[in-house]
Amino acid sequence: MPGGAGGASRPPEVLILDGLGCFAGRAAGMARRRTPTNCARGDSALRGAQKALERPSLRFRRDGTFTIVQLTDVHWSNGEGADERTGALIHEVLNAERADLVALTGDIVNGGAARDPCQAWDEVARIIEAHETPWAAVFGNHDDEGKASRALMLRAQRRHRWCLSERGPKGLSGVGN
Repeated sequence: MPGGAGGASRPPEVLILDGLGCFAGRAAGMARRRTPTNCARGDSALRGAQKALERPSLRFRRDGTFTIVQLTDVHWSNGEGADERTGALIHEVLNAERADLVALTGDIVNGGAARDPCQAWDEVARIIEAHETPWAAVFGNHDDEGKASRALMLRAQRRHRWCLSERGPKGLSGVGN
């Protein structure tokens, strides 16, 4: 029970990290809790590797809290310059918040500028996974502007142990909805 036995529950702190910076605020109604790859890798090897990965489960902490850090509009390209500064900021936020889940909500990769968009996803995923934090992603309009389709990028994401992203229901159009 959020807030403990008989205690009032406090609205959770919500952090949103986008390409412009980190914003913090409180929201009511939510519980609060604190491998290099290549897109061209063969599908049969990929399917076997994905089945072998044991995915983490999401659970509330003993105090009934659950912290989500949202990252959006990161526009990661090739791991240089602005990407390095963004990576340092992501580490700082994850160290401070001890998130139980990271939600990547679009435009994490600048597909048009990235030499290898799947490698760009891998670089961002490795930052999050260094904190052993489960994460899930949806695509934005810039993620697939380059050489890789959303389906290929989802496969690259799913190679990561802490990734909880899924393709989505068969009856729903799109990938990763």
